[in-house]
Amino acid sequence: MQKHAEAILKLAASWGWGPTQQSGRFEVITHELLLALITESQKLGGTILTQFWSQMGSCHLQLKENSKSCSRYPLSIND
Repeated sequence: MQKHAEAILKLAASWGWGPTQQSGRFEVITHELLLALITESQKLGGTILTQFWSQMGSCHLQLKENSKSCSRYPLSIND
């Protein structure tokens, strides 16, 4: 499931979100921060990945079904 989450978050980098304005110029790097958080959480036995998929599933019924399906099958692209 972590590889699936990584694929989604890496794809998010290409969505072209512009910089935000808050007392200066900040690049939108939320996807990178979330990916790092998931990776470190997994190393420590945390539940961030489970929470990520729970939130993704709550956004849309098809995402919920797809995440259940993905959990049964490993990602098979250039590991």
